[in-house]
Amino acid sequence: MSKSKDALDDSSLVEQLRKELRDQAERHKLEMEEKASQSNFFNEIEAKNSAERQELADKELAQQRLTIMKLNDKVKGLEKALAVSNDLAQQLRNEMETKVLASLQATKELSAKLDLEVELKENQAAELQEQRRKTDLAIQEKDSADGKLKFLQSELSNLNRNWKQE
Repeated sequence: MSKSKDALDDSSLVEQLRKELRDQAERHKLEMEEKASQSNFFNEIEAKNSAERQELADKELAQQRLTIMKLNDKVKGLEKALAVSNDLAQQLRNEMETKVLASLQATKELSAKLDLEVELKENQAAELQEQRRKTDLAIQEKDSADGKLKFLQSELSNLNRNWKQE
């Protein structure tokens, strides 16, 4: 009986050990399921957070792209305005250069005309001086001739008186 009692005790001990092992395995399984559940929960939260971060990043990227496009449009507008401004400035420079050249040409022509007029006036003044000199000489010659004529008249008159007296 003791053998059977020992066997019964062994069998009940084995049964008890099996039960404990099953309970342990069940607890371990439940813990693993709990951990898996928590892990899934955290994974879902992480996936949701990741999706939200990605959505925010996409929105920020889209906003940055929109801002870049707007800035590019502004730059293109400024480049066009600068090109128009440069064209207008070049036209103005060309017009001013044309006006300056025309004014310079007119000044040269006027200067040449004035030089000719001055030369003409100088020539006229020289001619007038020459005529005055000739006139003065003619007056001197006339005065000299008048003096000679008076002298000759006086001599003639003296000769006539002398001839009448003789």
